[in-house]
Amino acid sequence: MGPRTTGEAKAPARNLEVKVCGGSVFVDGFIINSPCTFTIDTGADVTMSHRVYTNLVNVEELQPPEMNESIRGIDGSEIPVLGKVAVTIGLGERRSTRTVWVARIEEDCILGTDFLREEGCVIDYPNCALRLGKAEMPLRSENKGTRCLVLYWINR
Repeated sequence: MGPRTTGEAKAPARNLEVKVCGGSVFVDGFIINSPCTFTIDTGADVTMSHRVYTNLVNVEELQPPEMNESIRGIDGSEIPVLGKVAVTIGLGERRSTRTVWVARIEEDCILGTDFLREEGCVIDYPNCALRLGKAEMPLRSENKGTRCLVLYWINR
């Protein structure tokens, strides 16, 4: 028989390092019949468009955000919102009318989880495609801005 111990056994200390790298994923489409490069952002709750697209709609159609409505970036900073407006978004042969937030963002347009979920979109990373029903659109990825996040877990 081996030696007996009393009390709880301690797990050996382990360090874990996880490196996550990725760039943005894009799909080409249309917003209000104007070409648009959509950034697919599964971390965004809402679909957004750059303020230049407000030139394509009647200014009276732009609904100002409510006092308690705001958009925050991943770093917690507030993103200035000009308003919300219903627009037609086109991907492949599919057209749908959606409310988008018009904001001061760097991207042309951001497809958020509201659109992805309601339209039944499937992101097929191995085949680099976005499936929307039976339609399949190619995804583009630009790695020049690839960012890496390193997570450490230290058990002491």
